Amino acid sequence: MKKLIASLTVFAFCVALAGMVYAEVDTRSPAEKLEAGRAYIKLLDQKIIKYRAQGNAVMVKKLQAEKKGTIAALQKWKVMAEAEAAKQVATGIEKKVAPPPAPVTPKPASMGMFGWGLDTSLEVGLVAGMMGITGNILLPDPMGLGPMVGLSADAIQYKIGLGYAQGNDKNSKEWKAVPLYVSGIVNLPADLLGGVESYLEGGINYVITRSGNSSGTVGGQFMAGIQGDLGMGLGKTYGAIGYSVLRTGLDKTMTNDGRTSMSFSAIVGQKVTF
Repeated sequence: MKKLIASLTVFAFCVALAGMVYAEVDTRSPAEKLEAGRAYIKLLDQKIIKYRAQGNAVMVKKLQAEKKGTIAALQKWKVMAEAEAAKQVATGIEKKVAPPPAPVTPKPASMGMFGWGLDTSLEVGLVAGMMGITGNILLPDPMGLGPMVGLSADAIQYKIGLGYAQGNDKNSKEWKAVPLYVSGIVNLPADLLGGVESYLEGGINYVITRSGNSSGTVGGQFMAGIQGDLGMGLGKTYGAIGYSVLRTGLDKTMTNDGRTSMSFSAIVGQKVTF
């Protein structure tokens, strides 16, 4: 039964990855991206004015960060569009063509189900070789580290999660754990994978409690994944693979050894904004 569950998890992970690669490939020309980006800036300005009037400072800050990132993208697209136009003139292939299709305005950032602007996610899959589920809160970077390392303003995020995992430890003994996770996320530029959004995640965990009432010990995890909007109307879906370690110390009777699980991890997750 455990092998069947693990196989289904890996299958779901592969389907999610394939769907995201298909959904995220952008075939628009630099000129079309430039036109769409300018229209999106106008839409963001309208949203900023609206939420500033409502006194919603959280949403104003979030929209301003997104505007800053869009402006940076506009500068890149402008250079690319000018280079493409210059190349056409230089090679003598510029000719009359049918007018380009109307620009596609990017979908505005989700304001959330309840307008709180609280980003969350739910993950399921293999965690340190055990079946697990985790609920997370995603937090923006208050220090603005992204631009300092040449990334966008919202490239750095932090994640706090509480999960449940069940399976066998390294000695093939079954145990159950409730771990607390704290991680940092680096969202990489989409052009690294031809338009597909990718990210790296690393952090620590602490097993709050487990079968046997054992005390907790610090573990860790590292993941690499991709993400994209699959059109479900909720938010971005993501998948990741990596390596995780969950461990505990002696139980309260000080007679049983602690439990440690360290193994391959593969998860799929769904982001939802409230």
